[in-house]
Amino acid sequence: MEITIWEAPFKRKGCEPKPALRYYIDGNTDDKRTVLLKGIEGLTGEARAVEVEIQKRSLIATIKQKKEIEKNYVKRVVPKKGEASEHKHKTLSELLALFAEDSTHNRGIDNVKHLVSRIERVIQEARIKTVADMETGRVQKAIGKMTARFAGGKKNGTPKPKVGAPPLSEESKNHYRKAMRRFGNFLVEKGVVDKNPLVGMIVSKSVKMTRPRGALTATEMETLTIATYRSEKTIEGLDGKERAWLYRLANLTGLRRKELSALTQASFFLDDLGAAFVVLPNSSTKNREAAALALHPQMAEKLRDWLMTRPATIFPGLAGKKTWKMVRDDLKAAKIPELRNGEKRDFHSFRHAFGTSLQMAGAPQALAQKMLRHNSPEMTQRYFRKPDGAEHAAVSRMAVPGLEVF
Repeated sequence: MEITIWEAPFKRKGCEPKPALRYYIDGNTDDKRTVLLKGIEGLTGEARAVEVEIQKRSLIATIKQKKEIEKNYVKRVVPKKGEASEHKHKTLSELLALFAEDSTHNRGIDNVKHLVSRIERVIQEARIKTVADMETGRVQKAIGKMTARFAGGKKNGTPKPKVGAPPLSEESKNHYRKAMRRFGNFLVEKGVVDKNPLVGMIVSKSVKMTRPRGALTATEMETLTIATYRSEKTIEGLDGKERAWLYRLANLTGLRRKELSALTQASFFLDDLGAAFVVLPNSSTKNREAAALALHPQMAEKLRDWLMTRPATIFPGLAGKKTWKMVRDDLKAAKIPELRNGEKRDFHSFRHAFGTSLQMAGAPQALAQKMLRHNSPEMTQRYFRKPDGAEHAAVSRMAVPGLEVF
């Protein structure tokens, strides 16, 4: 796919021209599209050029990821505009397929697969054949009887529970309830029903996490990094050095697995080590907002050489790999307990460790939350931007034991 992109003012009759990016795909000049540039008011010279380049790269990454989702996901038959009434005659399977297709517009492909999988399981276990069978009591009863789906083989292509498997936690049951209510809302939107048949289904408000996550200490992070880097074992297709780099990037950026899987060579800006950063397209972030994250100067210096050995996508296929298995096996090899004080250490623990390290480095709590990109008005940025001086200073003060092994 070839994307032609350039900067051009966006003009609307009676309004002042606004800075914008224009682009078309694969030479199709009849389908030119416009995206407004944000946050560049007042910027001049090199500062403006850098900001425009950041937003160009973010837009290109977003376009490519969207096209990849459209290419890889099973194509669904979507009714044309004005045919909403036709949905009433569709089977439950057809409606679920349409729901899955619609959901990919504002959710990641993996998220959609989990969502649809939960709905399919409830439909199967509640023996729902038509929309008329979707009753609150029937669905609640089926979810209440569900057990954990361990490796119990498959029946008719559907995973079945292992004999003696424990019941689902209340937290997991809530995921199923929310998935079914979302499907019910979708049926209302498409005109299949006048009212969500599951609107009365209760979702527990206060649910205690069954497996709270804990952060790795600086010493444990150093031990794990060195042991993994020297490991001769390949796990999920990644050798020891690749896993060590993956863990360190997660630990020093707070990036989630999906965000790490979206990193490309174009994601990194390493010219100025004191102000190096990495960009993320909005299609890969949890809050669907594009982001730029400051990089530790020592990490940025090491990255320069390492990235020269990597393909265009830094960690190919990471989104489909079992990162929990990597961490579990590497923790065991490094003789670090997977459980400590009732808290489980897994891949997401690197993100926890990032937040802990920021606080220990003296970063104010508000700044740490902002850099972790938690979903609240104070912390979520309205548009793509470069990391500010405070963020670079906070990252620079973080301890990075074990980095010398790279």
